[in-house]
Amino acid sequence: MRAALTRTVSRIFHHTGLWKAGFLIHRLVRKGPVLVVFTFHRVTTEERSARFLMGYERGVDQRVFETQIRAIRRYFRVITLDRFIEAVSGRCPLESNSALLTFDDADAEFQEYALPILEKYDCASTLFAPTAFVGTDRRFWHLRLSNLLMQMSADAWSGLAADTDTLPAPLVEVIESIHFAPEVDRTGLCGQMASVLDTLPHQQTLDIISHWEKKTGIDYQLGIRCMTWDELREMTERGVSVEAHTITHRKLAFLGRDEIRTELADSKKEIEDRLGRPVRAICYPAGSHNETVAEVAAECGYEAGFGTLQGVCDFPPTGWSPTTIRRLNMRGLDRYDAAWYVGAVPLRACRSGGPWPW
Repeated sequence: MRAALTRTVSRIFHHTGLWKAGFLIHRLVRKGPVLVVFTFHRVTTEERSARFLMGYERGVDQRVFETQIRAIRRYFRVITLDRFIEAVSGRCPLESNSALLTFDDADAEFQEYALPILEKYDCASTLFAPTAFVGTDRRFWHLRLSNLLMQMSADAWSGLAADTDTLPAPLVEVIESIHFAPEVDRTGLCGQMASVLDTLPHQQTLDIISHWEKKTGIDYQLGIRCMTWDELREMTERGVSVEAHTITHRKLAFLGRDEIRTELADSKKEIEDRLGRPVRAICYPAGSHNETVAEVAAECGYEAGFGTLQGVCDFPPTGWSPTTIRRLNMRGLDRYDAAWYVGAVPLRACRSGGPWPW
């Protein structure tokens, strides 16, 4: 009942333009326009990714993505990263409600599915690249886990289940609780295992997955990869801002200061050297950062640092740090869902000052 009512209201607001009233209210309450950063990861097709287990691998279907971009363009002016930094630094005011579009992980399908739509709607974009993965056969650990479980046979699972002596107890509990059969919920299993692995030290997680790959003999077949340097160079030529996402995609808050500096400084330098343009922004993997990370980011010359806390930018800026910028994961499967999500942003932004209230 509530969902039906929400959809009805969304239709009315969408067709009458009433969502725009929220932006007027925000301007009166907050004394300025709305400034928001939207986050995306993979843009692909449902047909290519329907068999994948995790939400990250499935990504956003290009048709849904186009619907979301239309909704954003209806209410926001999409700006470049350079314009965004000028605004949040206080050097240049914004006259209209503005949005920055960011894409984490430099997924290779960006150029095939996302960029044509962005160019169609004249939208600038920012791409965050983890340099150790660019143009190599390295893959994120969660992709490797998903790949393993997609191809896992009952015999291979039995071999893993009999080899748990060195595994942490929570992971052993998950493995022992599963009766592996053809009809097993592999998506649910992948989610359970990923939740445990995500709490472990990064190297331990990599060692466990590498051991499983060797033991089962399962090759990586997802077809998901990061761009090459040539592809990233083409992106910059087409107006995309290619920025840093560290070297190894590790959670920075768990590293020492010297390791943090290496991850931030060396990734910045490599992108600048290879693409011949300045890098001004860093995206913290998994949003992991703390005061030390923010300090080192500033010391390394980053002018903007993006996390995963949900929220809009405090604009006009009032003392907040440009190295801990909040973003919003874009939502909406059709034009009414997308309009509801985007249109409600200014009203929720009037309650800003803490974590995004969802």
